[in-house]
Amino acid sequence: MPYCPKCQYEFKGTVTKCLDCGTELVEQLPTKQDIYVKWISLGKINSSVYAEMIREAMKNKGIESYSHSDLFHDVFSTTATSQAGSYEEIFVPEDKKELAKDIFDTMIQEDGEKE
Repeated sequence: MPYCPKCQYEFKGTVTKCLDCGTELVEQLPTKQDIYVKWISLGKINSSVYAEMIREAMKNKGIESYSHSDLFHDVFSTTATSQAGSYEEIFVPEDKKELAKDIFDTMIQEDGEKE
């Protein structure tokens, strides 16, 4: 029986599109294993502001990302640009690693921010 991958509804008969959202139906819903994303680190930089600029550039290329900052910045919610010992680490899905690394390296080389 066909399923909507977005709504996860099951349909009977000859329906080919979801009646609720219009998405093309699939024969089988993806398993949790199919939708698991392995995140990898691209590296650490000294500026949370610059990390956001890099993440924005990746977003513009369709690459999801998230960042993790050092304990001081996490606890006190600060956005200092280059406090001693501070860092921001950027993570991307493993399957987007090559394109993301190119963007990351290009922006780091232009600014010399890499830790």
